[in-house]
Amino acid sequence: MDALFPKDTVDKITVAIHYTNAEVKGLLEFTLKVYKYDVDANAWIPVETIVDEVNNKVTITFEVGGTYAVGGI
Repeated sequence: MDALFPKDTVDKITVAIHYTNAEVKGLLEFTLKVYKYDVDANAWIPVETIVDEVNNKVTITFEVGGTYAVGGI
């Protein structure tokens, strides 16, 4: 997802990412998390994630753009 907003016009953004059962097959759904890539650390950092197993979605609220991904075990 790409989004552009004028500087200082948005404090926080909430994003819900929907998934299918096939997309998480083999994973424990409750372990799903969103990770943000930290360029300086060259690492994926977990961010606070709400997992809704009934509606098959993960939700995050963030203040800083970047590269994000969903993962689980």
